[in-house]
Amino acid sequence: MGNNKKVKVLYQKYLDRTCSTQELEELFDLLKSNEELYSLKHVLRNEWNNEVVSERMDSLDWDTFLKRFEEKEGDNYLKKTRKTSWIRPVSVAAGFLLIIGLFAWFWLNRTQINVYQTGFGETQEIVLNDNSKVKLNGNTKLTWDKNWERREIRTIEIEGEAFFDVAHNEEIPFQVVTPDLTVNVTGTTFNVTNRRNQTDVFLESGKVRLLLNPKGDIEETLSPGGEVGSKNELADRNEIIPSVVEMVPGDLLSYSSIKNKIIQKKNTTTKESASWKTGSLIYEDMELDIVLKELNDVYGKTFEVQDSSLLDMKVDVSVPSSDWETVVGLMKFMVDAEFLEENEKVIIK
Repeated sequence: MGNNKKVKVLYQKYLDRTCSTQELEELFDLLKSNEELYSLKHVLRNEWNNEVVSERMDSLDWDTFLKRFEEKEGDNYLKKTRKTSWIRPVSVAAGFLLIIGLFAWFWLNRTQINVYQTGFGETQEIVLNDNSKVKLNGNTKLTWDKNWERREIRTIEIEGEAFFDVAHNEEIPFQVVTPDLTVNVTGTTFNVTNRRNQTDVFLESGKVRLLLNPKGDIEETLSPGGEVGSKNELADRNEIIPSVVEMVPGDLLSYSSIKNKIIQKKNTTTKESASWKTGSLIYEDMELDIVLKELNDVYGKTFEVQDSSLLDMKVDVSVPSSDWETVVGLMKFMVDAEFLEENEKVIIK
């Protein structure tokens, strides 16, 4: 790999703060060995050593960078140039153009992140700058790279739950990334939930392709009836978890990368799998234990159930997704138990 190309690769790692100490020193050595770029080394090192880094190099325009360059290195740099031969101005000019090219490339292709976040019991509807529509459920954080046109990929990272209505664009794919998997789409409506070390994807319309990201040592597979078993138990039927899953409308997939456990269901509905987007949390024949975990995720309330047998009780209830007082009233009626609230804790007895 040529030195200039190596500088570009290492500089990108520098911007991302993924450089190892060895790679960082290699970058500085390359800059030092190339006299035209020597003074740039000190600017980059100063930026790297600044622990606060309130203004990252990848967010600076060229004029701001030049100002910093002149302030930090101006006098020393001018003294060095006077000592060079007549060919020095040509070398400096060439190096200056290379620096401009490097920074122009990284400036145009840099990551530009927008962050959207909801509190407990809060929902939010947003329109991304590619015209895709997203609705966030409570206690959700979403990051979006708005420089998608130049990077030629539309990327979202999510912690929590969101419903997506993706603007169709065959040339620039859209992906939703969680620690468990990556959802790849072009134009589609679907729901993604990333909570409790597990990701659930429900496809309402269109088509998505999931890339699974296993991390654990346990390999489990899914039988045709929806039963999950160990790899050894089901190996004879060749039902090992795939690395890529194609989904069609009505599919619901739950996957944990830590446990390497997958569950798939067919012919599910939005009411069953993403009712929250219409303003209600709908539970039909659902164990109370599962209901309380979801209420904890959305509202931030913790629950103490003094009679553990209640956790297996099946409930049928529809509660508003943004009105905690009504949720408590309906749960009291359905469970027929006493609910005592102490700050953010709910005791059920």
